[in-house]
Amino acid sequence: MRLCHQQIDCSDREPSAHNHNDDGDDMMLAFALLLFGCLKVNSDQRIRDRRTEQGGEYMQRYMSMGIAFFAVFLMSASAQASSDGGCYPEWKLNTDTACASTIVLVPGNDTRTNMLLLLADRVSPVSNFEYPKTNNYEGQGRNFFRWNTLDQALYPKPVEKLDRSRFGGSRCQTYHSGTLLFGDELRAAKIKRKEQDALMAARSTIFAICADPQRGGYSRYYFSEEQKALAKLDWSDPAAQIRSKKGREFLKYLLGAQAFYVGDFKVAHDNFVGLTKSSNDWLKETAIYMIGRTEINRAQASAFGKWGDFEGADAVNKIAIANAEKVFAAYIKNFPKGRYTASAKGLMRRVFWLAGDTKRLAEAYEQLLTQTNSLDPGAFAEEADTKLFFNANVKNDISDPLLLAVIGLEQMRNPAYREKIISLAELKQLKGSFSNEPELYDYLLASHAFHVEGDASKVLGLIPDAARQENFSYLQFSRQALRGMALAQLNDRNEEGFWRDMIAGAKQPYQRPFVELGLAISLESKDQVDKVFATDSPVQDQTIREILLQYSVGPEILRRTADDVSRPAHEREVALFTLLYKQLASRDYAGFLQDSKSIPADAESAGYLTMLHADENVPLGLFSKGNIQDDFPCPSLAATAGSLAKNKKQRRARLCLGEFIRLNGFDYFSFGNRLPKDGALGSAGSKFASDKLVRQDIYKDIIADPRANKEDKSYALYRAVYCYARTGNNSCGGKDVALSQRKAWFRRLKNSYPNSKWAKALKYYW
Repeated sequence: MRLCHQQIDCSDREPSAHNHNDDGDDMMLAFALLLFGCLKVNSDQRIRDRRTEQGGEYMQRYMSMGIAFFAVFLMSASAQASSDGGCYPEWKLNTDTACASTIVLVPGNDTRTNMLLLLADRVSPVSNFEYPKTNNYEGQGRNFFRWNTLDQALYPKPVEKLDRSRFGGSRCQTYHSGTLLFGDELRAAKIKRKEQDALMAARSTIFAICADPQRGGYSRYYFSEEQKALAKLDWSDPAAQIRSKKGREFLKYLLGAQAFYVGDFKVAHDNFVGLTKSSNDWLKETAIYMIGRTEINRAQASAFGKWGDFEGADAVNKIAIANAEKVFAAYIKNFPKGRYTASAKGLMRRVFWLAGDTKRLAEAYEQLLTQTNSLDPGAFAEEADTKLFFNANVKNDISDPLLLAVIGLEQMRNPAYREKIISLAELKQLKGSFSNEPELYDYLLASHAFHVEGDASKVLGLIPDAARQENFSYLQFSRQALRGMALAQLNDRNEEGFWRDMIAGAKQPYQRPFVELGLAISLESKDQVDKVFATDSPVQDQTIREILLQYSVGPEILRRTADDVSRPAHEREVALFTLLYKQLASRDYAGFLQDSKSIPADAESAGYLTMLHADENVPLGLFSKGNIQDDFPCPSLAATAGSLAKNKKQRRARLCLGEFIRLNGFDYFSFGNRLPKDGALGSAGSKFASDKLVRQDIYKDIIADPRANKEDKSYALYRAVYCYARTGNNSCGGKDVALSQRKAWFRRLKNSYPNSKWAKALKYYW
């Protein structure tokens, strides 16, 4: 959320105490609700108007959220299951993920991120920067982020008391703050208290228009009980109780607002026109502004398709959009420092966009970029993203190097995300626009060489080594980071030293974690991951270290990290959890017994087994106080491990280990389930014999063991069949067995052990 900053387009709505910077009727929200069952998304991740010619970006951003939600929804919370559903970045320097950006200007970034990074070199970010708290479940650490996270980190906005997210970008999004402003102006006009009460009561019933989807608003699902009660109120005309001239004028405004919300733009227009000669300054000014607002709504009423996609200037009401332009121009002229002047200027850009006036639209944005003293970078990035970056018709009218750079990077994306990649010849045609930004132009050429041509050596010729700087601007940092990526791709012997040289100057937000990632990947690729955990290591980023702890180090480093009180508690817990799990998986039961003594008495058992670096709580306590039995009697895990330390084939102990795996959610957790891809952090390979606890193999071994007693064998048969319960899918790990084998196990249990508890309990095979 953000306040409407100077000259940033504010959406179609009634004036309010705070004007917000969002575009248009957000019909895509309806699509999300239909598709994902009322999945609530944050306002700063809201589903916006589909852009013209935006290729795959739209589907990347929003379908991934729905798929992630759907996958998580299907998993049972009680099973503490991990899921491959979701949107997780690959821990590589050059991200190509749909849900995250990096601090380097790359094609795979959200276009708004790239715009924000370029603007950050012109508009100084906050000096007292702190990394924002983010959702751990995505495992993005401080190397990856959503664009709005970066915006809030660099340019913090005050948290608004009123949540507008329930109305998306609709006319209703400022209903509540508009109500406050209306009440303030009633009191300022010294309207009689009785009339004030009647007018405010009538105002409150307008909420029903917004909150009731049958009246054109949004679902009541997001509202409090008090707000739901308000939504049931029908419009009640207070005319009989309003006698004073002033009160009647406020009533006329209220009738106009009511018509505006409900979409009756003719009635709204007529009421606002009737107030343009009011003696009340607020009513007069607001009425003129609202005439323009009404006309722009009337103009775009038929301009958006079923799913919110803009159908082009031909679908816009030409008369209404011309009227809107005239009214806003008149307002800006007559009220140069008015209450809504910034909003009116922003809405003029919307007028140009709706009217298809690409020349004036491009000029308006380029003019904004010259006013950095009053520019809100995040608001600008989002608005430009909607109207420029994916608008094929306006690109030929753009000459500003920053805008061209963002568009150029987007056009270098993987062909899977767009129909056509920008050619080197097309890029060279833009050179004249970069006469004052030669480093940015050279960076675009180097980016094309690296991301499109696949020529890393060409990057080194375009970007000289400047790693040893005291500070980096974001463009300077991107240039050197790209050089570092090229060195890595070329397996250059100087790569490690290059990243080490960059460390000192990487002082701006998110820069140092990126350099640390480059260094860590470089060391891991040379089988020198131990240097990351050396006492003098510059790699201090907790998430980077935790990923390596889970995938790439051996017991010595895990043990040493778990005991290192200078490291954060979470990192130590990840190290110990990983060590204990892999010891059990590798059948190092003696090692498990020894190292499990380090589990703190207050270790957490609750939480979800997903990616440990992405879990707020590491459920280390499962190894000391997890569930160990239900209907099958078992001792403590320590006792089970003790038996297995003496005899790894001890049948009852192995079955009890299987019970521990089953009852504590480990069926769905394994360090091998989501292995980092080649070249990504953590891809060097495990230093343990096994990274997977598999209980199906336990049952298979005991079923095949002629010396197993009846109780153990019947339970093994029961559990082996039950691994496929309900769906026929294997939930116990290991290689799947055919249906015929499950049927044979079932019959053997029924025929060989008919009186056993387990034969009686099992009714089906799957």
